[in-house]
Amino acid sequence: MSVQKVATRYAQSLMDLAEEQSILEDVCKDMKLLDTTVASNRELQLALKSPIINQERKSNILSGIFGKHFNQLSLNFFELVLKKKREAMVPEIATAFIDLYRKKKRIISAVVTTAVPISEQALVDQLKSIVKSKTDCSAVEIEQRVDPAIMGGFVLEFEQQVYDSSVASKLENLRKNFIDNSYTKN
Repeated sequence: MSVQKVATRYAQSLMDLAEEQSILEDVCKDMKLLDTTVASNRELQLALKSPIINQERKSNILSGIFGKHFNQLSLNFFELVLKKKREAMVPEIATAFIDLYRKKKRIISAVVTTAVPISEQALVDQLKSIVKSKTDCSAVEIEQRVDPAIMGGFVLEFEQQVYDSSVASKLENLRKNFIDNSYTKN
């Protein structure tokens, strides 16, 4: 069975437990914290996947990092994952949980790329409105990326759709039209 399928099964079990105990939001916060922490810490990633480090040590590492921040259900769940020798899948389980949560709550993730960081919340809200108007979602999470190569404007990506309103793409379109028009006149 693929890692993704196993991770999704574990994530679904955790989601069911969290819903049953009416702590879904708290557990989701835990999984987001876990996801970002593991993603930004190579040593933690390696420790979880290492066959040399025993389960007890891995449990101590996780509880040392997250013990004060996590809900008891999240801590108990990852103890179970460690006992089942699935600790290498902890990051994938967290990611799968977040994906299931977003799907359940109809939350869409969108990525906006701009030449400079967006500092005005009104612009972020406007981008969220664009996504909401084009989809059947209840909420939008915007991830901001900066790429000076687009020169200005923005590129908005969500659900395999791309809205490119960047200066770089407009200049490229202008260049292509100019070239095409040059060939048709000759």
